[in-house]
Amino acid sequence: FVSRCLREYLNPGLTPPLVLPQGVGLVHVRGLGQSDTLHFLLCNHGAPALLMVNTYSTQSAVQVDWPAFINRSSSGSLRVEPQTSVRYSRALVFTRVWEYDDVSNTADPQQTAESSFYPPYELQNFIWSDPKITVNQTGHTVTLCGREKTESFLNGSLCLQFSAFESVGRDQVWPNLRHNANSSQLRVWLDGVTPRGNRSRFALEFQSVGDSVFRERAYDCSCIDDEYKPFFFQVNTSANLHNVSDFCLHRI
Repeated sequence: FVSRCLREYLNPGLTPPLVLPQGVGLVHVRGLGQSDTLHFLLCNHGAPALLMVNTYSTQSAVQVDWPAFINRSSSGSLRVEPQTSVRYSRALVFTRVWEYDDVSNTADPQQTAESSFYPPYELQNFIWSDPKITVNQTGHTVTLCGREKTESFLNGSLCLQFSAFESVGRDQVWPNLRHNANSSQLRVWLDGVTPRGNRSRFALEFQSVGDSVFRERAYDCSCIDDEYKPFFFQVNTSANLHNVSDFCLHRI
């Protein structure tokens, strides 16, 4: 089985007198394999974003131009060197949370009338807490939680939790999804948010940007797992054809 050595770095290479704005952070999770490296970078400078890079080299490293990064004055403020070692890269930018009145109780926003949607919550306007890094027997996680200055989020928050893994196993958190050293998982939840309607549901909008070198596939699979959880659940998976990394969301 493939295994990786994982390490986490908070704001790598940032030194005084440079200072990040309050609540802004950049977390680098580095997964070193036998002949390649996975780099995951989670940032909440503006709309939160997750960058995933796979390199052919075990010596590849992340370099940050901190003055440009802080001022957001250049698109090249963050890169992986040597650039010739990059095999695959993709970024997910989480832009909005939508709330809609689910009149038909279908939990399907794509089949919901436009008039049923409330104005969205723009994640670039959220106030984020400092990233929280957790390491345990099953994986390495980074958690970001943020809120907006509105009545709905007065006592509530939106949380994004990214996880990477050293080896094959099963997540201890329900619904106990399987993982391996080439997998990553992202959990999203709302806590204490006051809905604007009696039948409100929420949806997360994100944009995916990346190389066109490798094709990607997205698929749904349904299964019953009686051994770990006697539930029927659906898993949405997006992966490139070289199985570098999996982006998984689950719903019941």
